[in-house]
Amino acid sequence: MLNWLKRRLQSYRSEEREETWTLDLPWGDETLERKLFVAIHPARASRIVVMIPGCDGTLAGYERKYAKLASYLVEAGLGAVVRTGNPMLPGLPYESVCQTNLRGVVDGALERSREICGEAAPELLLVGWSAGASAIAAQAAQIPQVTGILLFAPSGDAGEADLRAGLERYEGELFVVAAADDAVVQDLPRHLFDLAQGARRKEFVSIPDCDHQFRGALNGRIMSQAPLWAFAGHEPFPDPQGGIHLYD
Repeated sequence: MLNWLKRRLQSYRSEEREETWTLDLPWGDETLERKLFVAIHPARASRIVVMIPGCDGTLAGYERKYAKLASYLVEAGLGAVVRTGNPMLPGLPYESVCQTNLRGVVDGALERSREICGEAAPELLLVGWSAGASAIAAQAAQIPQVTGILLFAPSGDAGEADLRAGLERYEGELFVVAAADDAVVQDLPRHLFDLAQGARRKEFVSIPDCDHQFRGALNGRIMSQAPLWAFAGHEPFPDPQGGIHLYD
């Protein structure tokens, strides 16, 4: 069965591609037209993994870490992947901007799901870093297709009220990977994790000798393992010998 699924995945897979999506997103009582730069890693699958980085994070990331990670997840059979950056917009509050960045890529992925994964109604798995993780925490409960979220070092960028409301309503699976030496968010990841009392499954892991950026080749390997640990049950985690090399 596993080999058959891998053959199906291989038959659908094509090269990573970048696109510009124009989306109408709600902004208070108005509608804001946004252009989002996205990268698509298609695969025939029942799930789409959506990835969003931290504040002002770029599409590919340092040493193309997000591109490498996305390709790795497709190769592992986790699902198709869509990723975007997380830009600031001058003059607009970032609490709202990071959330609209997330909703833009999620809405766009769902609208284009047949061409991305071959399914009209796929499950969504959301993976975010820092401000991107914050946006996921605030928004996931409002997106019915979301079944699991993975938050790396989540920050408070989405705003305290929205974070509390979103996590208290969230009923899916929640995985938080924190950095033990994180001087940026400090103990906030644990606090946010504790808010999600209704989650059907919760896992929290703190990585030793790791800062907010997950610097270092070893921490990059751990980062690459985390989605497969969270969403596919790969153990052990963290494993110094597991995953792939993302950066030095």
